[in-house]
Amino acid sequence: MHYQTPEEASEKWNRRKLRINYDNLVIKFSEISFLCSPELVARFASLDYPRKICFTLNMYDFDCCIHIPEFQHIVSGGDETPYTLPYINIYRIVNPSLITDIIAHKMKEMLCAYR
Repeated sequence: MHYQTPEEASEKWNRRKLRINYDNLVIKFSEISFLCSPELVARFASLDYPRKICFTLNMYDFDCCIHIPEFQHIVSGGDETPYTLPYINIYRIVNPSLITDIIAHKMKEMLCAYR
């Protein structure tokens, strides 16, 4: 723990959780654990969240699933980030309007440069 006391950790968490926008959550699940089953992946896929991602070792026919063949190299509990990042654009997932704003701004800059 990087806090001096459990009380400090609790205080920080209680302050941070007030900033959670429950209407703008991205829900993530991974099939890297040997405890994960096809049934759990199906249950995750059926959750009523518009923005959800399920990284999977196996192929599934769910829109939210992204097959990551490299998961076969991960020991259960290992860091999956280096394997998943090549398959997704995390900025578009987390804040799609920000990406649209950045692209619009860059296009405006380019148009102004040609004038």
